[in-house]
Amino acid sequence: MNPRIPETALSFLLAAAFALAGDLLLAKRSSKLREWIESLLVGAGVSAAALFPLSLAFPGYALGALALLLAAAAVTWIFVRYRARGLPKAGAPRPRVRPDPSSIVFFTITLLAGLAFAVLNWRYVYLWDGFQIWAAKAQLLFYQGDLKANLASGDYLNLKLAYPALVPMFEALLSKLRGGFDFNSLKPLFAVFYLSMVVATYEAARPAAGRTGALAATALLCLLPPVSTAASAGGYADMPMAAYAAAVAASFFAGDSLQGNRSLPWLIGGLTTVKSEGTILAAICCIVAGAAALGRREPLKARAAAAFLAPPAVFVLLRIGYVRWVNSGDPTYASVNAWSIRRGVTRIPEVLRLAAEQLFDWKTWGLLWAAFFAAVILLFLSRPGWRLRTAAVATLLGLASYTTVFLFTNWPVRLQIEQAYPRLLLQLAPAAAVILVSTFAAMTTTRGRPQE
Repeated sequence: MNPRIPETALSFLLAAAFALAGDLLLAKRSSKLREWIESLLVGAGVSAAALFPLSLAFPGYALGALALLLAAAAVTWIFVRYRARGLPKAGAPRPRVRPDPSSIVFFTITLLAGLAFAVLNWRYVYLWDGFQIWAAKAQLLFYQGDLKANLASGDYLNLKLAYPALVPMFEALLSKLRGGFDFNSLKPLFAVFYLSMVVATYEAARPAAGRTGALAATALLCLLPPVSTAASAGGYADMPMAAYAAAVAASFFAGDSLQGNRSLPWLIGGLTTVKSEGTILAAICCIVAGAAALGRREPLKARAAAAFLAPPAVFVLLRIGYVRWVNSGDPTYASVNAWSIRRGVTRIPEVLRLAAEQLFDWKTWGLLWAAFFAAVILLFLSRPGWRLRTAAVATLLGLASYTTVFLFTNWPVRLQIEQAYPRLLLQLAPAAAVILVSTFAAMTTTRGRPQE
């Protein structure tokens, strides 16, 4: 086993640059790991979104321009932090609490699962999509210096599709730091996303479930095979997507007013930069958050609402612009027209049956999804908190959307669902674990009730 220690160090150095850029954008001073993780994901998402306009403005030099902008952001942050010292700290210190035995057990399980992922991540070669879609695109980005409408000639269809650029961007920037491109040297950066996912899941569950419950949710998540093995260790983008989804949940559960939450809209927008499904999740998050605010009769000030919606809107517009610029359709799915709708209607029973087989496959997910659906029923019967209900609705809508797309697949339905559906479920697994444990905590103790 080669742990690639230099590449691991460079991955975290690059992550620090993203975090400093995120801090600068959010106008805060991170001091805790959870705050750095939030800024890291914001900075990486903004960088990935900026790569498209930079490619238009600086053909052949967009990646270099982005690297210079990140360096400039880091220098500016240092200047502001140590010269101006006017930015507020991103959170008040918490009193130290002696861990109970259960917390130690859950923390140990999480740590061991994380170490297992690190070993597999170092040992596994890239699996198919990890190589053909993400790492190969990173190679072209490294050598060509920018995004192009046609990344490669010939039959390299997956390289022509308008996949989001965050993972290839991270891999290409890491290659720049190490002075050359090598497929075997890129995997350490996925440890950054794994850590981000773990920390964000813990922070999402902590307000409702308390410290022990949050560690239980994190341990539950990390013990799932799709999370710590398989495609996650094979260089796929689904685990990084899960990190962003967990960060959105953590920011939402933080207790801030939706209209005053500075990081949440940027994290929602960042979903669009990881995978194509992120645009769907971003739209769901904005709609559900708005509906929740209206349902609670919060005073919706036009300026505050515009400030919340502006970052996701910009991300989505950049995503749409990039897709149109590439101008390459995905032959995996049929266009939505009268014929494909009629075909889709006839597939509904088959798709639901096959999706249920994947959801309740205990070898893959254990009892996670069965317990999640049971928790959602209890959640709406007992109504312990509007934030939990809102998160549950968003997760259910995500599941419904991810299931619906298979009605339009051009592949054999069973084959497509067996290969793709578990990876889609991985993206929503952190939210499911948080809702499951938080609902249980709210049912059993008043101390763990979610913030209203």
